Amino acid sequence: MDTLKNQVEHILETNPATRNSDITLMIYIWRTFHSRYIVDDTIKLDSLYELPREDNIKRIRATFQNEEGKYLPSDPEIRRKRGIREEQWRAFLGYSVKNTSPEAQNEPTSVKKLTWQETYRRENEKARIAKMRRDDNGRIIACE
Repeated sequence: MDTLKNQVEHILETNPATRNSDITLMIYIWRTFHSRYIVDDTIKLDSLYELPREDNIKRIRATFQNEEGKYLPSDPEIRRKRGIREEQWRAFLGYSVKNTSPEAQNEPTSVKKLTWQETYRRENEKARIAKMRRDDNGRIIACE
């Protein structure tokens, strides 16, 4: 991954736990893309000049979540603290939301919104299916 933006998006996409914590996101990015600076879970102070800063990572994460509506946090308390309204979250989950603003009434539904909503639903479905165990006849016998 050549840019920090691509690194942040990759980690947010593949590790949902990073959507709730900027520190967790930073650690995943450092461990995944900058592991040469980490020895026995320790980073030398001089290495901090080479590693991406948390504030830059945070800005990129905020752009994905707040402007593009992608990779929203799963923790309701985090959503509340970050100011993600219930209507926005419901729309993200694919539920209908009544938008009464004059602009929204004249504006058609964005294809981009449908794309990230569908992506989110597919991610959750894949995770749910991955947790299922089936017997020899293909019947579900347990869900973790």
